[in-house]
Amino acid sequence: MGVSIPFMKFWKAFSNLGISDKVDYYLHRSIILSNRISLVLFILTGIIIISLTLLIGFTVGIQRIVYILILFSFIPLLNGAGFIILSRLVISTIVPIYIVGLIAASSAEATPLLNATSYFPSRIIALATCMMPMFVFDTVKEKRWMFLALFICMTCVLGFDFIIDLFGRQVEMYRRKDLFIYYNVIFTVTFLMVTAASYMLKRAVDKSDNQNLKLLQEKDVINKQLTEQNEKLQQLNNDIETQNEEMISQAEELRANQDKLEEAYQIIQNQKQQLHLHNEHLEDLVAKKNKELIDTNEELSKYNNELRQFSYTISHNLRAPVARLIGLENLLFLKSDGMTEEQRELLDLLKKSSLELDVIIKDLNKIIDIRNDIYKIKEKVSFEQEFERVYQSLEHQLPPHTQIQTDFSKASFIYTIRPMLNSILFNLMSNAIKYRAHTRNLVLSISTEATDNAAILKFSDNGLGMNLDQFGKDLFNMYKRFHTHTDGKGLGLYLVKSQVEAMGGKISVHSELNKGTTFTLEFMKPDDVEGQLCYDSEYGQIYYNARLNTAGIRWKKQVTSEAYRELFNKSVDVLRIYNTPYWISDLRKQGTINPEDQLWMVTTIIPEAARNGLLWIVGIYDPAQHNEDYRERIKTAIEKAGSLVHFCTNTKEAETWINAHIVANEKV
Repeated sequence: MGVSIPFMKFWKAFSNLGISDKVDYYLHRSIILSNRISLVLFILTGIIIISLTLLIGFTVGIQRIVYILILFSFIPLLNGAGFIILSRLVISTIVPIYIVGLIAASSAEATPLLNATSYFPSRIIALATCMMPMFVFDTVKEKRWMFLALFICMTCVLGFDFIIDLFGRQVEMYRRKDLFIYYNVIFTVTFLMVTAASYMLKRAVDKSDNQNLKLLQEKDVINKQLTEQNEKLQQLNNDIETQNEEMISQAEELRANQDKLEEAYQIIQNQKQQLHLHNEHLEDLVAKKNKELIDTNEELSKYNNELRQFSYTISHNLRAPVARLIGLENLLFLKSDGMTEEQRELLDLLKKSSLELDVIIKDLNKIIDIRNDIYKIKEKVSFEQEFERVYQSLEHQLPPHTQIQTDFSKASFIYTIRPMLNSILFNLMSNAIKYRAHTRNLVLSISTEATDNAAILKFSDNGLGMNLDQFGKDLFNMYKRFHTHTDGKGLGLYLVKSQVEAMGGKISVHSELNKGTTFTLEFMKPDDVEGQLCYDSEYGQIYYNARLNTAGIRWKKQVTSEAYRELFNKSVDVLRIYNTPYWISDLRKQGTINPEDQLWMVTTIIPEAARNGLLWIVGIYDPAQHNEDYRERIKTAIEKAGSLVHFCTNTKEAETWINAHIVANEKV
């Protein structure tokens, strides 16, 4: 008992080294902890040194351990000198730093390979001391110092192998890479668990202590005020005591509220856990549904391809038999003089059925062509010109006194697929004629409008109209008819909608029974109509520029005779389809062409191109190739065929020249 009292006094005095009125109150506990930890570590390290010295003697390794005793003894001295942050940084990082340094510095005497007996105790001790930064620093008010110390510890523990490797030390069992990865993952996970748990525990304690400290400080201030008031106003002593009682009541209420807050926090945590479990269940459910959708889509795609192949086979394989059947019927009609009236009627019915079957097969071909993107090149199409073509095709079907009102001034043209636009106008006008009201003259109104990104076509008639509430959902379906008094297959509007959507547009309808119908078609303006590929091969590309109504060919490399002729034959097809007066031929990568192919081109291709409307050919050449003779032969052949030629050195120059030529012709 007599010994314990002096020891307790020493313990208290040693623990309070560095504590003064100038030091914030919240730091007192951290200073006390650092002093006590340094003393405990000093004593434990001394015991270890003495024990090892008695067992194995005072070796070089033990001599190096002695140095850490000196470092431990500096901790209270630093606190006493006012370097309280430095002292805690030292106490929280010295052990892992010293262990790593000790292992690294011993490379000169020890073997380069560390065995498990030397390796694991050192690293585990370093790992265990990584909790020290959370113990000696306030996790709320000293975060940056705590994380600095924690970072140093993390570097020593997780970078242990890499640091000792710099000093020539390696772990013997790490010759196997999988063990190296395995143990480093274990140490990393353990480090994160230990530090995270220590941090959360210490942070909760620090928060509680700071709250209590705040309450105590508030209480000290109030008590001081009360004391001053007692000294000055003794007569108000009873009031002050009443106020003290009220303060005690408030403190109890605060504690009660704190208990309620803790209960609420626990409820929130439980709800959060339940929500997390629910989210995991939802994620599993979504993943399952996604897989089902993917499987379904794959199955639908398979069925769609099979159906498309079936439609293609039916539509193409039946055309020849049906054509032969119609031909045989025509021959029978030529020899029908000896037939009875009943036989002739049966022959008429057979011919009518054959023609209907032929029409259905042709319609099916149109649908397949649309879905397979046979039509894909967009041209600059005039609404007025295209409507005029449709009008001429259907003029003989128009009833007398028909009024047609057109206004294409707001959007006179569109970059689109010409055959599809023609088909759309044809089907809309044909429907308007078929389903007109016979009690009044047919009136058609066709107009266009323009927006920033679309051209809008409106097609109105004053025909029979329809009940959209009853038939709207089937309006654009195949073979759907809503008026039976006239011939029709119910395919026209289906084709219109399919073609509009194939061009990236959309269609809507407004109709009133016995008043008429208005179709509104919105065609989106395409982004790029200047470099549309018509044909692409290993040796070259054929493209079409809709803005300039110009086609062209770009050679990619030295061309073979077969590829040369194939590409020029394709070029003639493009000229024939799109009737372009201008052609750009980029000769820079064409290579050397043999004389036979040159002769074939100037005697066959150029005359054929001129017959199809080609007026100007713009050749792009590389001056470094020195092929003046070849260009001169081309020029002579083109001019002889009735066309003209102009040579440039790059594509931009060629397009600029063509644009200037177009503008000049428009002015004339």
